[in-house]
Amino acid sequence: MIDPFEVMSAREWDSLLGDLADESLMRVMLTDREGGVLKTHGKRNELCERIREDRNCLTAVCSQTNVVMLEAARTTLLPVVEECEAGMLRLVIPVVRGGILRFQVTACGRLAHGAEVETFLLSKLLDMEEDDVTHLARSVTLVARRYVQKLGERFRERLNEPA
Repeated sequence: MIDPFEVMSAREWDSLLGDLADESLMRVMLTDREGGVLKTHGKRNELCERIREDRNCLTAVCSQTNVVMLEAARTTLLPVVEECEAGMLRLVIPVVRGGILRFQVTACGRLAHGAEVETFLLSKLLDMEEDDVTHLARSVTLVARRYVQKLGERFRERLNEPA
């Protein structure tokens, strides 16, 4: 297994993750090939913070999406943009060495234009009133899906060895 700190120094990872967090306005993470978090940058919105505080909700919303997207990234070796179970966008950028996904950079926590936060589902998972979830959802900012896709493509070029 390749250590990400053999590919780039901690300072270089901080710079790259910071750049992606600044441009995406999302929480950004460097993870191992199985999705275990190695390094983070940026802040979560209030709704994501609440989701992550609840183990069952975290599993239903974040973990399921992560498994599906990781498999897509592992298969295609290309950036993947999908909605999580809560309706927010998630970006996975595979970091490839020797033609194999070694680790990944992810970003999540914004809502695509025209999409809606799944307030009913979240109210059930979090055992909260839907109005309270709707209030938390106001912390989720909008973004064009195409913009997130372009970020994925651009940062893929920064992250991966030349073909």
